[in-house]
Amino acid sequence: ATAFGKPFAVVPCCTFADDFPERRLSSGQPVRTYEDILRWLQEQHAGAQVTYLPFLGKNAVIHTTPR
Repeated sequence: ATAFGKPFAVVPCCTFADDFPERRLSSGQPVRTYEDILRWLQEQHAGAQVTYLPFLGKNAVIHTTPR
């Protein structure tokens, strides 16, 4: 979506850190935790925002809005 300038929404649940060891935060730290994956996804697109859905658990949505 970002390559084509389209809005997107992602509800991540897992980091899969061992499957994607190349994922690094802008600080150089590896993406290992749920908080890390949220931050990493936001870092991939400058306009990305976080919204929380109204239920317990992994309820963060990383998204952009149409321009």
